[in-house]
Amino acid sequence: MKILLSGAKGNLGRAIMAQSDFEIVELNREDWTDLDGLCSGASGGNRNGRPVNTIIHGAYDLTARVDSDPESVVQSNIMTTARLLTAAKRHGISRFCYVSTCAVYGEDADGRQVTNQPPATPYGKIKKLNEMMIDSFCAANKIEHVTCRVFNLYGGDDRFSILHHLGEAIRSDRPFILNNGGQEWRDFIHVNDAARAIVSLATLDQAWKEIDVGTGEAVQIADIVSAMQRVNPALRITHALRPGPKYSCANPGRIAKILPAGFISLPAYLTQHFQIPDLIPASFEHSA
Repeated sequence: MKILLSGAKGNLGRAIMAQSDFEIVELNREDWTDLDGLCSGASGGNRNGRPVNTIIHGAYDLTARVDSDPESVVQSNIMTTARLLTAAKRHGISRFCYVSTCAVYGEDADGRQVTNQPPATPYGKIKKLNEMMIDSFCAANKIEHVTCRVFNLYGGDDRFSILHHLGEAIRSDRPFILNNGGQEWRDFIHVNDAARAIVSLATLDQAWKEIDVGTGEAVQIADIVSAMQRVNPALRITHALRPGPKYSCANPGRIAKILPAGFISLPAYLTQHFQIPDLIPASFEHSA
């Protein structure tokens, strides 16, 4: 199997390459002009002439903002999907795996409950639009496809999670901005676990069109921050209000079949990387 991976230089992309035993062709920003050559195996470099048969679309530009550069948002996050779908059809690529997000669930980001609420953020709306485009195109062109709705990533070369921002606040002696008093509950999954799941879903025969990629356990943000402060009393907190779901947790029923050995432990990770000895187990809520 030969996989074309978009966003290969990102944190999740690097984890996918590390977790995969398959041949992976990287598709980064500088490679889009050679998309056809990469798909066909005709390009130079380390290509071997064999065509790609699977696409994992993990690229997303989090730096482009709708309110300041809408053209970049559309080009980077919508047109890339359209171009990959067109290339998949043109080159006879049989599998398409899309890395989406729990943000498509809107204000009720609970994968255990079916909700008709629309996504609440531009990020979630764009991901949902891509999901719909992929589903329609792949169904019409007989391309096997799966959408992986990834929950809150941490670990690896993380630059975006609350854990990263807490660590940066401690290292730089800058205040940490705590949204909504930390009352939200979030499902955190280590990037290596998410990568293992995505590689399996992209390469194994299965009938699922969408799957939550999360642990099925939620922890309250306030508990993580309090634990950090116990170990780092100098950590300063400033407060802000920001829209977002109060509860966000994956339905683990399907992913448990993909990763039967379970997940990297968030409390163990916090102990190892932040010397937090006792994140209260009771603060975790297990999904039913």
